[in-house]
Amino acid sequence: MIERNLAMIDNGKQQIFKIATANSEKVDAASAKKVPKLADIIRMYDLLLQ
Repeated sequence: MIERNLAMIDNGKQQIFKIATANSEKVDAASAKKVPKLADIIRMYDLLLQ
């Protein structure tokens, strides 16, 4: 269970990086909102697993 959650966290971090880098040239409002939400979710998971 914990291993699966850690894998989800790593995957989520990669997704955030992809979104941030893919939209670095053209950042629209939707993607700008999307990144912090994902980051918050992953931060919560990190805190829960500590």
